[in-house]
Amino acid sequence: MPAVQMRTAREKPTEIAKWKEEHIVFLVLGCWGVGIWGATKIFGGKKEVPAEAAA
Repeated sequence: MPAVQMRTAREKPTEIAKWKEEHIVFLVLGCWGVGIWGATKIFGGKKEVPAEAAA
């Protein structure tokens, strides 16, 4: 059984199954970061300033 040659994400970006493990880790961490950032922007809400403090 021949060994599977791992490739970098730059050589064949469409073949994710042949990416090196490090590239997959970076992709997953980046997606988590974008998801968490987006959730804080959507669901974070804004703090309303009371009318007394604004005057």
